Amino acid sequence: PSNGFPSVWYDEKNRLYHMFYQVFLEEGGQFPLGAISEDAIHWKPRNSAKEAGIINPLREDQLFPTFNGELAFVLEDKHAKPDERLRAFVCLYNFEKLLVEDIMYTSGDGIHWKKDEGHFWNQKGAEPGAGGFWCDASKSYVITARPGWGDRRVCSFETKNFIDFSDSKLAIQCDSSDEPFVETYGLSSFEYKGWYLGFLWMYHTTVSNGTKFIGGTMNCQL
Repeated sequence: PSNGFPSVWYDEKNRLYHMFYQVFLEEGGQFPLGAISEDAIHWKPRNSAKEAGIINPLREDQLFPTFNGELAFVLEDKHAKPDERLRAFVCLYNFEKLLVEDIMYTSGDGIHWKKDEGHFWNQKGAEPGAGGFWCDASKSYVITARPGWGDRRVCSFETKNFIDFSDSKLAIQCDSSDEPFVETYGLSSFEYKGWYLGFLWMYHTTVSNGTKFIGGTMNCQL
């Protein structure tokens, strides 16, 4: 079953759409996968793990070597070198130490990925859902993500080089006008023709559960 968090990139050279998303596999763990389409409507697994050089992949459409982590989102960096124009923001989980390690991968074609060694996109362990874009107004990249593991609010922070990041600033959280047990699960954000758009995921749990983290439904606000 999929837990989603999809990002889509249009490969102008090959005229193909690439979708990056993730699933829970029965073998254990969460794994980012790749799909491909000619029209962004009909999709099929990309079957590129072998081409990417992944040894003994669990799936032929696997993006990275085996690990238990989540793909927060993929950003197209039009200011980067061609072989680093795609940047994947990944969350690795250490359940024994209750830590999240927010690492990055770069790619030029969406198939061959390399880890950006030594650099982290959040020091407090943010999770999906998240998003990001280049902002002409500030001449920086803006990231929208949670402030830390399990903290379901939306913060924003900036970087100009994916090495140095500003402190997170609270952007959106629930207040007294929201219904009980609702959460701002995440904000998928991106730039589109000069506009900066955010899809706010509102998580509505069942009050009878007595908890905000189990069951319920999700809807999306603009």
